[in-house]
Parts: sequence; C-alpha cells; structure tokens
Amino acid sequence: MESTSARFSWAELAGVVAAYILIVLVLCPGNSLIGFPVQRDDFSLLSWDASSLRTSWASGFPPRPVSELVWTALSMAGLPAYYLGLQAMVVLYVFLALTVSRKLLAARRMPFLFGILVALAALSLECVVEYSKYTGLITSLLSGVFALAAMSLMANERERFEDQSLLRAPVMAAVWGLAALSFWSKEDFILPTILLALYLACEAKWTSSQGSAHYVRWFVLTAGVMLLGALLALYNRSGHSPFTEGSAGTYKRDLSPLSVYHTGVSYLFMSPVATLATALQASMLIWNLIAPAPVRWIRLALVQVLILLFVLPYCFLPQHTAFYYVFNWVVWQIGAALILLWNVSDRVAVRWAVALIALLCVAIGQPGRRSIAEWYGSAAQVNRNIVATLGKNAGALRPFQGVVIEGAPFLSPFESDGRFLSIRYGLDHDWIVRVPRDSETYRTTEQLGALTQGRVRTVAMEEVPRPVGVPVLRLSPDGTGVLGLPGLPIAAIKESGHVRIDKVYPDSTVAGVKFQIQPNGQSAIAVEGIHFQPGAIVLFKGLDLKTTYGNSGLLSAVVPDDIISHVGAIKVRVRNANGDASNEIDFNVTSRP
Repeated sequence: MESTSARFSWAELAGVVAAYILIVLVLCPGNSLIGFPVQRDDFSLLSWDASSLRTSWASGFPPRPVSELVWTALSMAGLPAYYLGLQAMVVLYVFLALTVSRKLLAARRMPFLFGILVALAALSLECVVEYSKYTGLITSLLSGVFALAAMSLMANERERFEDQSLLRAPVMAAVWGLAALSFWSKEDFILPTILLALYLACEAKWTSSQGSAHYVRWFVLTAGVMLLGALLALYNRSGHSPFTEGSAGTYKRDLSPLSVYHTGVSYLFMSPVATLATALQASMLIWNLIAPAPVRWIRLALVQVLILLFVLPYCFLPQHTAFYYVFNWVVWQIGAALILLWNVSDRVAVRWAVALIALLCVAIGQPGRRSIAEWYGSAAQVNRNIVATLGKNAGALRPFQGVVIEGAPFLSPFESDGRFLSIRYGLDHDWIVRVPRDSETYRTTEQLGALTQGRVRTVAMEEVPRPVGVPVLRLSPDGTGVLGLPGLPIAAIKESGHVRIDKVYPDSTVAGVKFQIQPNGQSAIAVEGIHFQPGAIVLFKGLDLKTTYGNSGLLSAVVPDDIISHVGAIKVRVRNANGDASNEIDFNVTSRP
C-alpha cells in the first residue's frame, strides 16, 4: 500500500465541496442553500425543542436517541442551521466514502481536478438535492457519517499496521464511540461497520509477523463493535422501537428470499444513475482483471460486499421503499469504480475514461436533479406564502382560538400538529383544515391516522360544515389567501377583466337534486370562459371547489350536495392561480314544482 493514501487530505475535502456546489447550486439554478419545510417530517422536526425531547425520553427508550439530540439542537438553532447542517453532512459522507474506498483499494491519489470529477459523479444521483431539503434524512446522514468516520479510522490504522505498528488504544476508543453514535442514530450501517472491523482483524492475523499481541487488539476492537450492535438490538427490543420491531405498516419486515431479491433489484435499478452505478460496480471486476498491477482480489471483494451490505437493510422493508435511500450506496458504487479505474494505469486514455464516465453520470442525472430541485423550490415557496399570509393576518386572528383553513395544498404547515406555526411564528390556534374528501391531503392524512394531531384537525368539507363564529382563511394554490372574520364579509377578491366566465352548465337545478352525477356520486358543473390558467379554482357560493383544468376556456368542478340543498341564486366565479378572479355568474337553485 502506498503510504500517501493514509493521510487526511484537505484538498480532497475541498474537491467534494466544490463538486457539491456545482451539482446542487450551479447546475440547479434557483436552488437555495437555505430551504423551507415541505414534507410532513419537516414541520415536525423543525418544531422540536427541549420539551419535545423530554416527552420523547420520558419512556426511557427513545428511538434513535442520538438523532433526536442532534435534530433538537439544530431545530433550536434555527432553520438556516438545520439546512446547512444537512448539507455539511452530505459533503462529509461523500468525502469519507471516497476516502475509505481509496484506502481499501490502496489507490494512488488523484490530481485535484480529477478528484472533483469523481466527486461530481458520486453526487450525481437524481435525488441528491433532496438530502439538502428533506429534514427527515438527518438520521441516515448522521448514522452514515459516524459509521464512515469509524471505518476511515480503522482503514487508516490498518495502513499503519503494515509497518508493524500496534493498534492504538485511543483509536480503538474513538472507533467504538463513533460506532455507538452511528448505531444509535440509525440502524442501517451496523453490518458494514462490523464486516470491515472483522475483515481487518483477520487480515492483521494473516499478515502479522510480530506475534499475537499485534493482532489481538484488532479482534478486541471487532468484539467491541459487535457488542455495540447487540446492545442496540436489545435496546430496540426493550423499547419496542417502531423502526425495528414493527409487525405491521411500512416497517413490517419481510425476510423471504424472493421479497429480499425483488426489493434489492428494484433499488439497484431504481433510476438511470442508479442503473449506471450498478453497472460500474460490476465493471470493477473486469478492470481489475486487465490491470497491470491489480488490486488484491480479496480487497476488491471486500468493497463489493460492503456495498451490498449498505443495500441489505432496506431489502427487508418492501413496503418502505424510498428513492433517497439509494444515495447511501451509489456514492460507493461510482466512487470506488472510478478510483479503481484511475488506479489501473497512468495512461492518458485511462484519465480520459475516468473524466468521460464522471461527466456521463452528471449528464444522466441532471434532468432528475433539476426536476426535484424545482419541485422542492415551488412547494417551499407556497409554504412561505402561507406563513406570510398567516403572519399578515396574525393581529386579526389573535382574539380567536380556532381558525378554519380552506384550500390548503397537499404538504402544507397544517400537515403536522401545529407546533411549527406556534413555536416559529407565534400562531397559537386550533386549526380546522377543510378539504375535499377525495383530495390527496385528506386521503393521505386519513391513511396515516393523523386526521387529528395536536392542534390540527383535518375534516372533509362535504361532511363537516363550516363552524359558526370562527374566522375562515381561504388559500389560493400559490399560498396567498383572503381572510373572513365572523360577522364580516370575506375580504374582497381581486377581479380582473382578463379572466371571464361566459356560461356555466348546467346553470340551474332543483333544490336537493343532483346533476351531471359523477362516479363518486357527486354533482359536477362545467364552466366556459377565457384565460383560465392551470391551477384555476371554481368558487361556488364563495367556497373553493375541487376543480379540474380542461383548457384555457374550460373548467369542471365537483359541487358538494349541501351547497345545492337550499333555494336561491349562487354566485359562481373563477380564480386563477395568480389571484386574478373572473366576473360572477348566477347558478339558480329552484324549489320543487
């Protein structure tokens, strides 16, 4: 092994930082370093404080306690600290993965620019942007960074052992400490950590010429890591961890070989970049076969098995497959493959091959990365607008304990228990979120058993009437909205001559009689006009209806039965996503003959 690979390299770390900036910011223009909550977990985790931690730890067996401590500290430090912390961990994970791969493969160092190319390829997975936006991924990042730091220490110490140096006690303690932090952050990196420790202990025994004292410490180190894994299993069993002891739901394990195989294959080929990474991992065997000075086959086999062990824990959870987990091993697949290829020969053709493969990875993943970045950016802006709308009306809402929210989009601040709005913005209310029963918001919330959580209650507007004496905030698809206070009319809607309704069909019905009955049994109305935009909403008696966009001149909307149960003229209007509203047209509800 070359001793040059044993030293920490600030240049390599700087290369990963540069690659991250290029991938996440330069190639995804408009993407921001500081995100804003979008997913349900975001609103939950970013509302954690000391009282949340005390509540969780009151049971005596909090699940993933290290992660809870870290995300509580970051949450209390503020949104910028949390999001910057996520990105720092992504950089560290990639840097450590490349470092450990290079040490295990005994590869020579790359020039700085080629190091950036390899880091770019390792970061090329389509969902890498999600790791800087979805706060729930902090558990995977923490566990991965701690585990890889332990693995890096072990690999570095093994290189010293080539000079017959004794395994140092402080290093053993550091490895145990990092392994414990990893295991109690999340369980996913236990197997790779144990395998590397066991292999290095065996290798030390095989190659030692100085007696048992030089390799016994390696077996003591390995036994300690194994003991930590066993203690975690006992801890999770005693605390009935929902992540490892679940017998139902998404965390229900399926250990059947066929299920494990199918889930593993789906992960390895889940996206274009994942497929390319799997091909590169397999190609390592060919490259080493033709190399003038090949890597030891047992070391190459070790790297291959380590990668498979990164995948294995997720193969046992077929009902909990998520694309972002693929990042854990794609970094290794691509990084190790390019490092090995670089080490095959110092010929110019090999350097060009490394550069071209790296650029191919980046190019293949670019459409997916940009799409995910744009989705998060758009969803985050909607939620920023919702918070701004609530803040603008905070004074008017302050006297009221309850507030009705209508038109809330899927994945909004009302997807959690209300603590995010209370802790971050002082909006201390009971929130009644009225949405159509067949909306994604209602269906997902009902499926999760979270129709009532904390101070947020989600109801089907077709079944639960609007409470009397409670302010109503009607949100537009872009997160802006208008407020109606009890006893006062809803704030004026901005009318624009640009948007116009020409006619509605039908334009009348008999009280209580359905019309244009849909498969779900509800009535539907068609609206014809001009300059309708995607995301436009039909308002019926001031109520946002579930609207389907046909084209710029046609919309259709589902009409709840309770709206047409009483005689009278109902005002129909269309509001575009930008807030522009059309003229009003009457829909007449007549009495029975």
